Amino acid sequence: MKSLKGLKGLTVLLSFLIIILNTSVALASIEVAIYDPTPWAYWVATGPFSGTVHISAKVTSTFTVSGATAQVDGRIIPLTYSATAICGHLLGTCNGGWEGTMDLTDLAEGTKNLTVTAVDSYGNVGSATSQFAIDGKPTVNVTSPASSVVVTYPGDVRLAATCNDVMGDCVDMKAIASSNNTVLASGTTSIDQTVSLAAYNGTSFNIRFDGQDSAGQTSSVSKGVSIELSRRLARLLNVTGTILDFGADGRLLYLDTANGTSTLKIINTLNNTTVDVYGSATRGFLTPGGAIFVVGYTLYEWKNGVLSGVAGNISGGRLVVRGNYAVWLTVHL
Repeated sequence: MKSLKGLKGLTVLLSFLIIILNTSVALASIEVAIYDPTPWAYWVATGPFSGTVHISAKVTSTFTVSGATAQVDGRIIPLTYSATAICGHLLGTCNGGWEGTMDLTDLAEGTKNLTVTAVDSYGNVGSATSQFAIDGKPTVNVTSPASSVVVTYPGDVRLAATCNDVMGDCVDMKAIASSNNTVLASGTTSIDQTVSLAAYNGTSFNIRFDGQDSAGQTSSVSKGVSIELSRRLARLLNVTGTILDFGADGRLLYLDTANGTSTLKIINTLNNTTVDVYGSATRGFLTPGGAIFVVGYTLYEWKNGVLSGVAGNISGGRLVVRGNYAVWLTVHL
């Protein structure tokens, strides 16, 4: 009977110990404080952010911390303990904490949530969340005028553009004549005005569209214009791209950039037909049978619908065409 009583007492004692242990785990405390990046830190990025960010946090725990992680936009990295993880922040000296470096390359601009999570040796979890921001420059889109446009009589041109910003608002827009820095038109988030460029007759210059956001960042887009107000001139054709050659027979050789890529084309202005010649070119001329042009360092001829290579190692795109003859410079290595 005495043995049974002793066993019963042992059972009670074990139960008491288990209750004490469970109570200790339940009362465990684990707190996380983020120091780096400083809450609401601001990075300026042109387009997607490129670079890394140092992350540091102080973890206060009843029991030993077994690990910590940091997460931003689904990207997770482990943090390691360092005696000098937290420096600055008016602390005077460096202090211990958990730190790591996260690669934020290609992270889109906007407000980001940083979450640091710590776990102790008993599986208790604590976390904290901080925010920082990546602010890109505003985006300026110009709808008028087109690039390299010729303004004819009476000299009026429409200036139309918008300014957009992900992190805030655009606060100022200007269209400026680069030749004398004269403001031609202005607005807040957009411009849509018709102005006279008659005073610039006989000149060519860029119109620069500036857009500024609430953080003071500015983006610019320039469009080239030429002013020719002679009443004896009539507009023959409008193209989007670069004109390489124009023939007396009414044919036009140009690089079409309307779809965002360059395509070498020939337009016959007499019968309004267009033929695609090649993907792109750096220099080119019309010939009686088609066109001859340089792509990189190679000379090609497009004749009666057939493309053929003529020569390689063309120096600096040096090519001159007169009638049925072409002269070019070849470098022999």
